[in-house]
Amino acid sequence: MFVHHCKASKLIAVALSLLLALLIHPAGFASYDARLTDALDSYVDALNAACENLAGNGIVLVTKGGEIAAMRFYGMADRENLIPFSGDTPMPIGSVSKLFTAIAIMQLYEEGILTPEDRISKHLPDLQGGDQITVGHLLTHTAGVSNELADLGRILPLRFEPGTDVLYSNAGYQLLAKVVEAASGMRFESYMRRHVFKPASMHQTGFIADSRDIEGLAVGYDYSNGRFFRNAAFALSRALGSGNIYSTAHDMYLFDIALRSGRLLKSETLALMTTDNTGLGRNYGYGCFVGSLHGHAWLGHSGNLSSGFFSYYTRFPKDDTAVILLFNTVSNDNDTIMKSIGAIALNERLPLPALKERISMDRAALEQFGGRYRMPGGAIMTIHAGEGYLIVRSNDTIYLTPCASTEFFDPNHELWTHSFELNAEGSVCRYVISNSVDRIMLMRINEEP
Repeated sequence: MFVHHCKASKLIAVALSLLLALLIHPAGFASYDARLTDALDSYVDALNAACENLAGNGIVLVTKGGEIAAMRFYGMADRENLIPFSGDTPMPIGSVSKLFTAIAIMQLYEEGILTPEDRISKHLPDLQGGDQITVGHLLTHTAGVSNELADLGRILPLRFEPGTDVLYSNAGYQLLAKVVEAASGMRFESYMRRHVFKPASMHQTGFIADSRDIEGLAVGYDYSNGRFFRNAAFALSRALGSGNIYSTAHDMYLFDIALRSGRLLKSETLALMTTDNTGLGRNYGYGCFVGSLHGHAWLGHSGNLSSGFFSYYTRFPKDDTAVILLFNTVSNDNDTIMKSIGAIALNERLPLPALKERISMDRAALEQFGGRYRMPGGAIMTIHAGEGYLIVRSNDTIYLTPCASTEFFDPNHELWTHSFELNAEGSVCRYVISNSVDRIMLMRINEEP
């Protein structure tokens, strides 16, 4: 099983974190929250002990009131060369880049150069189909533009009528980078450096064309069956606007300060940006997800790169708290990890991840769980018995491994538990999908009142 923060690397990492704290707080040593630090360590320890295909390997930084409350390093930035993490380790942030692109758009909105209601053809007149979608459609993923496009000069055919559905689209944000260039008269990278990175003092943040060009960049890993697998160098030159920014924990902390202080956007513009702007109740603003965690409103964005990186920036505005995650392993449960660490940062109690032991269950025993189940939004999931496992079908198909008489888990999403509840007659009536912070209840259709 994975073992993290070994003695030598931990001493080096701690020394570097102390030095970084002094650099960030020149008047004196940063006063970290010991309770929060212990709680974070307990959570990551439990996560690593509980999972065979998911590892908490990276940096966790929590801010409160604009100060660093905790910064923890887990595992190594480069395992083969025994290089530990520090607050200055460069890391790709993947789709967290979309938040930065949206900030650039909203700055141009503040200057009166464009509006979310503008047709894309106003700024990109040569774009085929640009008269059918708006800047706001691209910002909220409601344009119907495919996720990936071979040619950014042509977006047709659209997958649906703009504004009627949500389809997450990297290509949409690559188009927004072109809108920034057209509206500002600057190359996208130059605009971002001058108007976003520089005002936020993010001097260790930039763009990745080829990962081999970034000195000290953390190595990306896959983690499977309790082992790390080093990934090859990668290129992100085509992800301009959608996912090719790299940064450090230190710089992301400085970004949080700039965002909360109004250095990048006026407060009213930030409020507009961080409202659900889909018009469909899909909890996405302009370049950020929005939601509530145990009554605490939050905004932020995640980033997942198949080259071996997972990141999350999350801000809880009313609590003046932010969570920054920079991991160099891929995660299929990034929202679960973010929400769990967010709950810890907000002093919420939550159960720790626990190892799920596989058990054998014959087909006859599995048959009792088969049937159709209705999700809260009305969608239907269908469950069938397989040979030793359950098959769950909705938009996707997942395979559930039994770990107790009425409990199962998906090896690809180990932080979730799938359980079944029985009625007074001993028949299955509900299907519950839960983790440390979320609980989704599905009713068996023939049990609905």
